Amino acid sequence: MELGRRFDLVTSQYGVEYTDWDKAGERISAHLKPGGYFQIITHAPDTDITHYMKQERFEYDSLKRLEFFIQVKLVLSQQLKYSDFKRYVKKLTKQLKANSKLKRSPLIIGVMNFCNHTLNTSEDQFNAERNMLSNFYIDHLSAYQRLVDILTVSERIEANPAWYQIFSRYHLDLVERQEIYQHAEHLAGIGLLFKRN
Repeated sequence: MELGRRFDLVTSQYGVEYTDWDKAGERISAHLKPGGYFQIITHAPDTDITHYMKQERFEYDSLKRLEFFIQVKLVLSQQLKYSDFKRYVKKLTKQLKANSKLKRSPLIIGVMNFCNHTLNTSEDQFNAERNMLSNFYIDHLSAYQRLVDILTVSERIEANPAWYQIFSRYHLDLVERQEIYQHAEHLAGIGLLFKRN
């Protein structure tokens, strides 16, 4: 590996835990001066946000099982007629109301509002709002992917709670470990400080 420049400090905020930990440790060590510091904020495996995201993942998975995103994609690409989509939305509304496991979360409320709007919209108005529907679809797919990424890394950390000790193989000694709280009450992450020996 080409060494390049060396630094006094390398930092990462909610990033290094997503990488191959061995490769990250090797690269970071190679770019730190002896006595230099590597400081990170990393996800904690069991936080309020991960609990919320687990519930939200259940909600997204429920919507996927009900083919919500498939139907929206089909109507957007005009492979599904508006009248057929409206029938689907009417059926979906009943299913969402009947499902007691789905909390009235912001996600479900947003989908219900979308369904109600669709049921009270003419085809011409629906077509005029196609860009808004496309943004709604893209925003939700992106949000789902983000929460899957965060939960995947949180579960990886949960399975390896001392994962960061791998950096000691690469001359990075742990100097300090500190829990980080949002508004002094909600665990938001872990702060770790390493020194290059």
